[in-house]
Amino acid sequence: MISLKNICDDIILTATNGILSSSRKLSFNQVATWVNQYRALLIKRDIDKLKKDAEIPNQYTQMLYGLKLNQVPVSSSGEKTSSSVLMETDKDLPTLTVLHDRPALLNVYDLNGNVIQTGGKAKSKFQKFRRYTCSDYIAYLQDNKLRVEGPNLLEYIDAQVVADNPAEIDSCGFENGPYPIPEDKIPILKQMIFVQELGMRQSEPSDTTTNSQDDTVNNQYTLSARTRAAINRNISKMDYGDQ
Repeated sequence: MISLKNICDDIILTATNGILSSSRKLSFNQVATWVNQYRALLIKRDIDKLKKDAEIPNQYTQMLYGLKLNQVPVSSSGEKTSSSVLMETDKDLPTLTVLHDRPALLNVYDLNGNVIQTGGKAKSKFQKFRRYTCSDYIAYLQDNKLRVEGPNLLEYIDAQVVADNPAEIDSCGFENGPYPIPEDKIPILKQMIFVQELGMRQSEPSDTTTNSQDDTVNNQYTLSARTRAAINRNISKMDYGDQ
């Protein structure tokens, strides 16, 4: 899979090729922000076409490994029964993309790889009354934390999610790691940034040389004079480099 750094480098090189002076470069952080924003837009556009319970492509998802759970005291929860243990993650989860009007918490697993069913808080209240699954664990989101209720105390869990900002999940070395998006969506994402954020337009292929070769250049983007001036006035002065 392609990395965030690869995507941003391609956008920066295209946008700055012969346009910006060497002392004024397009900020990597700004381009990365655009990439995350348009990725979220593409995800919502794609998922909205699917049925509510359809499986989300794995290329959009990330794993949260080793989420530590702490037991919620009875005085804090006010909901714990004698037959269940209520736990929650010790840290907030990253901001999850909202798909079909609910945060994209896709799957939760214990450390043995067993699936923990997910649902809302209301569903968890009726779990103990279910005839055959009353002793199963159930996970749900509350106040940016992941809560788990079940018969025994769990120490750690894993979760599969879709995050608005993928770097919130794996910030260490993330720029060079696989970026969670299908590769066939990357050209679309770049085009959206070129047109919507940089005011670039895709030029028509042309061959102006008088020789026997096809010198046509496809998929080239050009900036209008007004856009070039705006970029030079407003673009960040931050030098591009490893962040």
